[in-house]
Amino acid sequence: MYILQKDKVADNAKWLFICGKEAGDRFIYDIINSARAIKDYQGKKDDNFYYLIPNSEAFRNHFFENGLKITSDNYFELTLPNLDKIVAAQRQLSFLGCVVSSHGSVEGGIDEIINPNHLIKKISDIKGLTSGLVLLGQCFSGIFNLPNQDKICVIGASSFYPSISRAQIDEKCHWIANVFLYYFSQWIKNPQDIDGDEEKSIADAYKYTTYHTNKLLLEDRREKSKTFDEWCIKKYTTIKNMADMRQKQLFMGALNQEIEMYHNHQEAWISDLKLGLKLLIQD
Repeated sequence: MYILQKDKVADNAKWLFICGKEAGDRFIYDIINSARAIKDYQGKKDDNFYYLIPNSEAFRNHFFENGLKITSDNYFELTLPNLDKIVAAQRQLSFLGCVVSSHGSVEGGIDEIINPNHLIKKISDIKGLTSGLVLLGQCFSGIFNLPNQDKICVIGASSFYPSISRAQIDEKCHWIANVFLYYFSQWIKNPQDIDGDEEKSIADAYKYTTYHTNKLLLEDRREKSKTFDEWCIKKYTTIKNMADMRQKQLFMGALNQEIEMYHNHQEAWISDLKLGLKLLIQD
């Protein structure tokens, strides 16, 4: 089935964007970038969008500044009852796509508010639903890889490793973007048939995005490897000589995070490749 069509809204298709809590703006920019890519592809229309976003005037302003329409009917505070409210309002909906940017953990699901089973079951139970897509940018998103999902294709940026975010992926990226979600949006802007089956599907998007995400990670690791001992020992020595214990802990935390990213092995996953092949993008 066509979940996206060029210059028009696909029949009976809607999109839900979920943003987790974050001190900065990086999650909201991930969501805005994803929503804009889909909006532009379907003829600059966003009447079929819903948002679950932490309550923030600054976040709402970001949507206005980026030309995304938000109203009391499509923009909701990130709570479990509001998720249930959005889903319950759907009638005879053929497809629901869900894009998530948030922190991830084995315990938390989405911001310790929405657990994997609840999200996927609620979407699956929509009356008339033929298929759905859940796209997850967060770390440890393998907790959403549930068996017997039937209608729902789930794609995670990383299984049980952290998911990389970084600034300046290219000249168009001006925030600390989730690399996986960023490349997924790039594919949406210019869909490509990666596997050669003469269709442009979510399976192609998954393969394209996984390749480019890991290519970037390998390039970063290759460059850092050349001077790993040098920069790591230099930073560690500086931290060790600090007198202020609070400052020392802060800088050590940042160094630990850099080392973790250096050793990180992000591997994306897809729950149902056959279903991914059926979720099509029409030129």
